[in-house]
Amino acid sequence: MQWRIKSLIFVFGILYFVLIFNIYNLQIQKGIYYLTRAETQEQASGVLEAPRGNIYFVDRNNNLIPAALNKEYPMIYAVPKEIQKNNNDYDNDNIRNYAEKLAPILNLSVEELEKKLTKKNDLYELLVEKASSEQIKQIENLNLKGIYVSSHLLRFYPFGDLASHLLGFVSPTSEIKKGVYGLELRFNETLSGKPGEIKEGKIIESEAGNDLTLTIDRNIQAQAEEILKKLIEEYRATSGSVIVQEPQTGKILAMGSFPNFDPNNYSKFEISTF
Repeated sequence: MQWRIKSLIFVFGILYFVLIFNIYNLQIQKGIYYLTRAETQEQASGVLEAPRGNIYFVDRNNNLIPAALNKEYPMIYAVPKEIQKNNNDYDNDNIRNYAEKLAPILNLSVEELEKKLTKKNDLYELLVEKASSEQIKQIENLNLKGIYVSSHLLRFYPFGDLASHLLGFVSPTSEIKKGVYGLELRFNETLSGKPGEIKEGKIIESEAGNDLTLTIDRNIQAQAEEILKKLIEEYRATSGSVIVQEPQTGKILAMGSFPNFDPNNYSKFEISTF
């Protein structure tokens, strides 16, 4: 009996430690990051982005297959205010020193970094949206005041260019991410959820967006796009589209266009692709 009691005490002890760690991570470490971002907005209260709803394909057995979801990426950002001198001015030599140390690590020019680090009205300045493990290691070793490593959620499309015109993409530049093309735009309100807030130093949790389940069969979609691509190459066409429907119900099982693009890196493609 005693060993069972000791085992239960041990298990509850581990659970308690995990709970305390998560609270610390949210309220202390993440809290500093959230509060910093809240200060950048010219509003009485800061806005915390809600996790965006997922978009799903299905298979022949109606199993859900993620087509668009949120993925946590490491980021590197600066708080220019912390690099200021006491008189709210900037030490140009210090800024230059910062920029020269950071430039080779972040793959940015010294001049570009100097502009980012001296934005007086921008207390939060994103330096790297998707940081590598090597970049993080080097930044942590530098231990520069006002330069931080954290993480944030970005949209991720696990199948790359599959159904790219249908799914669309989300703008990464705005504080609150918004769909700007395809289903991400058409159902933006459904997917967006309810943002949280920071009021008087207290964090009010956000509410996640709703998921969107499509009738698109991932396997049929992939086959349809492959056939479309071959036909375009065979007839030397510049573009083409394909739709596959279920005769009995009219459900759309596949919908694609070519040329397509990778929504994970849509900015690298010509505007004529969309």
